[in-house]
Amino acid sequence: TAEKPESSREDISLGLLSTFKVGEMNAVSVEGKSYLVYRKTAQEADVKVYLSACPHAKGDLSRGACEGSIVECPVHHFKFDLENGKAVNPKHPSLTEVSSTCRDGGVWIVCE
Repeated sequence: TAEKPESSREDISLGLLSTFKVGEMNAVSVEGKSYLVYRKTAQEADVKVYLSACPHAKGDLSRGACEGSIVECPVHHFKFDLENGKAVNPKHPSLTEVSSTCRDGGVWIVCE
């Protein structure tokens, strides 16, 4: 399949990289969808973006408790590690990671 030309791709801005705190859960809503942005370090390459909906019960993880990189779903208390998106309990499903990039000082969802 042919790739879309760069000019036809409309990536979605989540905001300036500097506004997302390192080592903390950062919640963002854009175009009717909620996302979690997690910066492991100050390096641009260490940014992860996930859908904010729990893969189990669709609870809004941005409303859950977060300690370090571990976020807890407010519905059934499933826990997820924002560093890799995996559930703390390996029997539970992982978070849905969203393709993203850092450029021009911002964090962008890559629309392919």
